[in-house]
Formats: sequence, C-alpha cells, structure tokens
Amino acid sequence: MLALSRPSSCPVQISTVANWLMGIAQKYAFPPDVSLFGMAQDGKPVLLHLRDPRAGAILVTGSRPATTALFQTIGHSALALNGKKTGVAVITNRPEDWELGERMSVFSYATPLENIAQFIREAGKGIILLLVEDYELVSREPDLFKFICEQGPQRMVWTICAAEKPADVPVSLFRTRIAETSAGVFWMRERSEHIFFSTLR
Repeated sequence: MLALSRPSSCPVQISTVANWLMGIAQKYAFPPDVSLFGMAQDGKPVLLHLRDPRAGAILVTGSRPATTALFQTIGHSALALNGKKTGVAVITNRPEDWELGERMSVFSYATPLENIAQFIREAGKGIILLLVEDYELVSREPDLFKFICEQGPQRMVWTICAAEKPADVPVSLFRTRIAETSAGVFWMRERSEHIFFSTLR
C-alpha cells in the first residue's frame, strides 16, 4: 500500500501548499504532465501521470478538511508543474477555501454540470483536473457526471471526487479509490495495473 500524506494541518492555506511544493520541486526532477498526490511512506512524491487515462475517475474518501487539503495539493501541483497546458476546475460549497488563479476556476455547488462541461470543452486540448469536493454537489445530475467520469480521461479531463463514506457514492464510476485511514493519511491499493501512479527515485 502507498500511504499518502498531505502538507501540515487543516485547513491548508494556499501559501503553505505553494511553499511545500517549492521545497519538493527543488529536491526532485519531475517528469512532464504529472500531478503530485502527496508523499509515500518512504518520503518520496507520489505522482499521477496525466497523459495515461488508465487511472480513470478517482474517488477519495475521508473527512472534509483532509480531502480539501489533499485536493489543494493535487490542483496546485498540477498547475505549478505543467505550465499553461493544465487547468483546474473546483466544484465546492466552500469557495473561501480556494484562491482563484489564471488557470483555476471555482464553481459553486449550484452551477449546472452542463456549464462546467462547457468550460471543459472551451479549454481546448489541454489537461483539466475537475476536483469535486463532495459527491453530493454533483449527485443531482448523475447521468452527466457519469459521462464526465467515464469519457473524461480519454480527453485528458480528470475527475477526482471526494466523499465522506463510500456508501454515499456509486463507486463503480471510479477506477481508482483512495481512502483516509487516519488524520490526513490516505492509502490506495498497490496493484500492478496502477502503473499510472509512481514514486520518484
């Protein structure tokens, strides 16, 4: 298993995440088109390869403060490591936890998914991370959300969705599942097909 830890305690401020990422970036040479998920138990970064669609949609279960902190790490690392070819869209009912940037858009939970889908279409051929802070925020449009989850990775649109409990979510939509095991520590099953995740040497 890979244990993924997030930086500092919750709530994480953007400056804290940015400083943490800067320290990691100075220590490691990152390959292109990746997002940082956290640190493995051995202290090495755990990466999602954003050009490999096999990860599919990703479900993260855990407490809201911990998943928000992890999502901030994922989103800001994708922007910091990949330049202008990557954008991040966040669906949240707590926009105050997020800082807007040139390539980060924050949508309220009341925004129709079709509007978000249009944002993704207009983003062109770059990589989009769609971070959903709580499945309940998109559950009113299950068919469209299912389409985004299933078809997105082939178009370099990555859906990463949080929920407090797996029972609250149609887990079959998610090919990859990550769970919080203790405060701020997440794990995923280390399987041979999970080669789209890796740790740096």
